[in-house]
Amino acid sequence: MPKTLQECTLLDREVGKELRDFLHYIERTDERSALEAGSERIWKIHSCVQRIRSSEEMGVKYMQAWEEKALERLEGKAEGKAEAVLELLEDLGRIPEELRNEIMAETDLDRLKIWHKLAARCGTIEEFCQKRQQK
Repeated sequence: MPKTLQECTLLDREVGKELRDFLHYIERTDERSALEAGSERIWKIHSCVQRIRSSEEMGVKYMQAWEEKALERLEGKAEGKAEAVLELLEDLGRIPEELRNEIMAETDLDRLKIWHKLAARCGTIEEFCQKRQQK
């Protein structure tokens, strides 16, 4: 970050006004910044941004992409928690395939958290299965 007026002046000469104006516009993406830039290229970019923002189809696609990413994150968290449960149970012995599949299929993070704590407290897989059924 430039500290002196001389450094700022050198930076201004190196970068160029249009790039500085564009970066300023990117920070805000509003009409005022686009107009203040006085650049036809920045105004064209602003027009494209406005069309995309006002497009219902693009809004739906953006929300779908956002929801998909959020769902992927949740699925990843659930998978990691399920693996942590299995890791604790593996220290207790051989995990029946049906139990392994059931734990890996669980997507409720709260339930997996309970199972994780339960697996840490149990001395056997049988004890885990019994107590899990009670909760």
